[in-house]
Amino acid sequence: MTNTLNLSRGISRYLFPNIGTLVIMALMLFAYDAWAASAQEPQSPASPDAVPGVIAYQGTLVDATQQPVNGTVDITFRFYDDATDGNLLWEEPQTIPISGGLFNANLGSVVPIPYYSMGI
Repeated sequence: MTNTLNLSRGISRYLFPNIGTLVIMALMLFAYDAWAASAQEPQSPASPDAVPGVIAYQGTLVDATQQPVNGTVDITFRFYDDATDGNLLWEEPQTIPISGGLFNANLGSVVPIPYYSMGI
């Protein structure tokens, strides 16, 4: 009887750490499977809520003699699908205040930018 008691005590001493190790390994495998499944799913396009409504743009404007412009200027911003001979994708006229040649514009604040039709 004493041998049986000592044997079961020795087994339980080694068994408990192994159960903990098995639980940790099972959790790690579960986390890996969840990560691998999400990595293989096709990525859906960003929702319209995730796309910013406007693009902040800052620039400088100088005259023909390279002097900074001051005052209010009408500027039309445009997006094309190519740098040369491209098709017009979007345009927005704005009246912009300029001080010391510097100006700020929020593109898309007047005419919404059609992100999805532009392939963005």
